[in-house]
Amino acid sequence: MELHSQNIRCTIISPGAVATELPESSSEESDQKESAEFYKMAAPAGSIASAIAYAIEQPDEVESTKLVIRPTAQDF
Repeated sequence: MELHSQNIRCTIISPGAVATELPESSSEESDQKESAEFYKMAAPAGSIASAIAYAIEQPDEVESTKLVIRPTAQDF
């Protein structure tokens, strides 16, 4: 809000589960299995990128203040 007078917009991007290498990054096998199961419904990274592009492409007089992006199948 402090930068509105300078025509600088800000958008909070809150992604849900995104298909990345995260499920394989844990050193604990049980954590890897649990994460892999949860991330089966993860959205492709390209979907998140499209949502970010949407916020950027808005006209100068429009501000998207918050985008919550998650897979349709994700409950929370």
